[in-house]
Amino acid sequence: MNRIVAISMVKNEADIIECFVRHTLTFADAMIVAEQESFDDTGRILEKLAAEGLPLTVRRIHRTGHIQEEVMNTLLDEAMTAFDADIVVPLDADEFLVNTDTPQSCRTILRKLSRNALYPVRWRRYEPLESEGVFSLTRPCRRAKSDEEVIKVIVGAGVTEVRPFHLVQGQHFAYWQTGRGWEPIPLSAAPPFHIAHFHWRSPDQFAAKVAVGWLNNVVKYSVYTVVAEEWKRAFDGLLRDEDIADIGRLSADEAELFDLRPHVADLSLRYTGSAQPSVLARVLATGERIAESLAEEKARRRNRRVTVVIPFGGDEAALAASIQNVLAQEYDNKEIWIPVVGGANPRRAEAVGASFKDEGTPIGVLSAPSGASLGERLEQVAAGDYVQYLFPGDCIATDKFLRMLACLESQPPLDWAFAKTESGRMSGEPYDETTRAANFAMVNGQAFWRQMFVGGAYLAEGIAVGFFRRAFIASRDWLMGDFLDEQPLFWHMWRTVLLPIEGRPIPTVGILPTGHDMIFVRAMTPLDRLWREMEWCCLLREVWEQFSVEEIRQAGESLRAAWTRMQGQRTAIPDSLWETYEDAVKALAEQADIGGGVL
Repeated sequence: MNRIVAISMVKNEADIIECFVRHTLTFADAMIVAEQESFDDTGRILEKLAAEGLPLTVRRIHRTGHIQEEVMNTLLDEAMTAFDADIVVPLDADEFLVNTDTPQSCRTILRKLSRNALYPVRWRRYEPLESEGVFSLTRPCRRAKSDEEVIKVIVGAGVTEVRPFHLVQGQHFAYWQTGRGWEPIPLSAAPPFHIAHFHWRSPDQFAAKVAVGWLNNVVKYSVYTVVAEEWKRAFDGLLRDEDIADIGRLSADEAELFDLRPHVADLSLRYTGSAQPSVLARVLATGERIAESLAEEKARRRNRRVTVVIPFGGDEAALAASIQNVLAQEYDNKEIWIPVVGGANPRRAEAVGASFKDEGTPIGVLSAPSGASLGERLEQVAAGDYVQYLFPGDCIATDKFLRMLACLESQPPLDWAFAKTESGRMSGEPYDETTRAANFAMVNGQAFWRQMFVGGAYLAEGIAVGFFRRAFIASRDWLMGDFLDEQPLFWHMWRTVLLPIEGRPIPTVGILPTGHDMIFVRAMTPLDRLWREMEWCCLLREVWEQFSVEEIRQAGESLRAAWTRMQGQRTAIPDSLWETYEDAVKALAEQADIGGGVL
C-alpha cells in the first residue's frame, strides 16, 4: 500500500487552515506545511494542531515574495527522502480533495495509484453560501457547473527518480530536466476525485488574499508578468474601488447548489474563529515586509563577512548538524571556525569539517598552542565583521544573518542584537520572557542582565540567539574565558555580553520583534539543568550583597522555583552531585535569610 504525504505552503489562512489540515489527514498518512510569515493566527493554529499529536510537520519560511514554487519543490524532496512517500499530494490551504462521483474514499484511491506515474486532478470552484460564521465543508455551498480548464498534479515517487524533477508554480504540471532542457512529463489517467477549490470565502478574505498575493507576486516577477493574471484583474478592481462583495465570486449563471456533506467527514473544529481579516492591515503588513526586504538587500550588497564560532567539546554529530545549518544560510559571505575546548580531540573536529570541504564556505579548526588562548587565536584568524556563536546541535533560521545585518548595519550604536524569545519552545524550562515586545527595542545591557539574573532564567535559545559586532566580541576574548574544560558556562557568557568592561561603556543591545526559531538537536539532560542551576547559585553568592531589598525578594522566589523544578530530576542525578547542589542552595538560602522556605 502506498504511503501518502500531503505538502502545502500557507500564509494568512486562519479561517480555513484547521479544516484544511483535518480534512487532508483523512486521506494522507503525513502532512508537511510551510507557513510563510502569516499576520493572522495561522501559525498559532498549526502549532496547536501539531501539539495534538497529528502527523503534521510545520516549517517556518522567513522570506517575502511569492516563493511557492521553490518551497513546494523543497517540501516534495523532503516528503520523498524524510517521510518515505510513495504518493505526494501538493495542495493549497483552500484546496480540498473530494470524491463526489464514486463511493470510494480518496484514501482508498490514492493507496492504489502507481508510484511511477504523474496524475492530473480536476479543479472545481466552490463557495460557501454564507460568508458569515466558521468555515466548514459541511456548511451549505455552491460550486461551478463545470471543472476549471487548469489541473493540479499528484506525484508518484518513482517519477522523481527518473531524472531531475520540478513542479511549476501552482503545481499545475511538472518537468523532467534532460540534455535538451525541461521536458513535460506525460500524465496518466485522472483519478475519479477532484479538488474543491474554496478560493472565495468572504469579501474581506478574498480582497485581502488578492492584495497580498499580487504584491508578493510583483516582488518576484515585477508588474510585467502573466503569472497570477486573475489576481491582477481582481487587484485592479480593488484599485478602482469596485464593490469587493462582487469581486471573485461565481455568477448566478456559473454556479449550482451542491451539498458536500455526504462526501466528507464531519470534522470538529477547535481553534477556528469567525472573525474576518482586515484588508488594510494585511496590505500594510505586506508593504512593511517588502520594505524590510529592501533593507536586507542593501545589507547583502555591502557583503560583510560573518564569522561563525562553534566550540567543539567532542560531539561530532551535533557539530555536523550545526555546520550544515550554517551552510544553509541565505547569505554567502561567511566562514566557520571551530575552537576545540577541554580535552576534545582536534582531529575529530577536523574530520567533521573536512566532510563539508566542497560546500564553498571556509571551515577551520583551532587548538590553543602553548602561550596563547583560544580567544587570541580567533582574533588572529577570524576575518568576519560580525560574529555568530553556535554550540554543536544549535540551528538557526536560514534568514537570520540577513535580518541581523540589516539591523546592525543601519544602527551603529548597537553592540549586538537578538530576536525575541517565543513562549513554549522549551516547555517546562525557565527562560526570560521579558523581551516579548511587539516592536524593536534598544536596551541597556546592564539593566537587562540584572533583570534576567534575579529571575534565574536566561533566554532559552542561549548565546546562539545573539549576533555580535566583531570588535565587541573580540573585547570579550571571544567568550573563550567562559568555559570550564569543555563545559560552556552560559550564565557567565550572558554576564560577559551584557555587563560593561573596564574602559568601555555599558553594552547597547537591540531586540528584534520577530523570533528566529531555534532547533535544539540535543535535548537538555537532567545534568545540564543541574549544571545551569549550580552555576547560577555560585554567581548569586558572589553578588548577593549588591542586591536591593526588592531584588533579594525576587531572587528568593526564583531560587524556590528552581529548587522545585529540580526535584523532578532528582532520580537522574548522582547522589554526590545532588548533595553539592543541595549544599549550594542551603548556603544561598541562609545568606539570603530565607532559610527553610526553600528546602
